[in-house]
Amino acid sequence: MRRFYLKGFSFSSRALAQCVVLLFLFTVGSVLIAPPVFAQTESIARIDQFQGVVWVKSQENWTVVERVPVDLVSGDKVVTQEGRARVVWSDGGVVDVSPDSNVRITEKKESRGFFVRRLVVVRKVRVLLGQIAFNLTSKEGEKEHSLETPTVVAALRGTAGNLGVGLQGQTGGGLTQGNWVPSAPISPTLPVVLPAQARQAPVQQAAAQAVAAAQQAVQATQQAAQATQQAAAQAPTQQVAAAQQTAQAAGVQAQASLQAAREAQSEAVTMRDTAGAAAAQQA
Repeated sequence: MRRFYLKGFSFSSRALAQCVVLLFLFTVGSVLIAPPVFAQTESIARIDQFQGVVWVKSQENWTVVERVPVDLVSGDKVVTQEGRARVVWSDGGVVDVSPDSNVRITEKKESRGFFVRRLVVVRKVRVLLGQIAFNLTSKEGEKEHSLETPTVVAALRGTAGNLGVGLQGQTGGGLTQGNWVPSAPISPTLPVVLPAQARQAPVQQAAAQAVAAAQQAVQATQQAAQATQQAAAQAPTQQVAAAQQTAQAAGVQAQASLQAAREAQSEAVTMRDTAGAAAAQQA
């Protein structure tokens, strides 16, 4: 049996092979047996304050905010017109959404490390239009935050400040605390977008149309359910009318789904995501 020598140590070929196998198994096991990530339906933040007109897109469903708190999951959007909203993360981080703004939040846990695996919370705030003020605490190896606009991605380092996005994706803002690492220069001046201009922006119009379609779908579904219930003990003609109303409600729901897909496509186009725009169009 061959032996290998290291200063002060000697190894047989069999022992060396066993060490290599154990190292391989440990490495593969640490990669494959990764801790779980957040479920998409798990609440990651909430709206705890709002004023005026605020819409939320949660799991592809659009609603109008009427009371708080409103729980948010990863991928949810907060869109304001003549209103504002405060989003509070589970650890107390805050994002204030200004009027005429369009914002999406995401959060996931990523398994990092080679020999020692650890979970890192990765959060992103995507601003398609408008302004936000933020106070988000990052911690190396545990929690990461980044801001994303149509033209810039900025990694945050324990940061508070504000960020604004104009009609053409131009990005401006500044920090009151901490620092950031942007992928491109960020203007120190916040872009100014008048309310009338913001409401003509494709992302805002798409959101408004999606909300209107969703409200019509809810109303049509409720009316169809009521008609079906009333027709149960009525004449066949009443039952036929109820069935027709149910079919009409299905059509309205399909239209709402179409408007939601168009809104998703509008976001992808705004973010210059050609693959995402194509996928949304196919959906």
